[in-house]
Amino acid sequence: MYRESRDCFLGLCLKTSVVLFSAACGFASSLSLAATDPWGYWEAADKGAIAQIYPCDQDRQSLCAKLLWIKDDPDGTLLDSNNTDAQLQQRTLTGLVFVDGVAFKKAGKWSGGSIYDPKSGKSYKAKVELKSADKIKLGGCIAFLCDSETWSRTSKPIQSKE
Repeated sequence: MYRESRDCFLGLCLKTSVVLFSAACGFASSLSLAATDPWGYWEAADKGAIAQIYPCDQDRQSLCAKLLWIKDDPDGTLLDSNNTDAQLQQRTLTGLVFVDGVAFKKAGKWSGGSIYDPKSGKSYKAKVELKSADKIKLGGCIAFLCDSETWSRTSKPIQSKE
């Protein structure tokens, strides 16, 4: 009889341990999800621009990014003069959404949608990968040819048109 109650007691401990372990794993998992959160402000590798990455939709399954600050454009009047669409050449680059509709694929990775390169004036199929909590790789592809750049997390820029 003592053996049965002891087994039952140990069984309870085992069940409690499993529940506590599961809760701890869930908490750790939520911490790792925070580390894969791309939302915020990012600075270009050459420190020439700062962008904000934000969810395109309410369910946070796709991301967008807009230019908030450009080093060579302190007053925010630089135009999108290289755009291949003549009608868009009069818009300013500051405030421009340059990454749009990039869909979540798996933890830390998004693809599809588009990324616009103001230097070439062209849009490409986008790939985004969160390399760490403070590094994100933004890339564009045409067929199998891809180019990318790693940006660093930063605080909100002093000058922005938000």
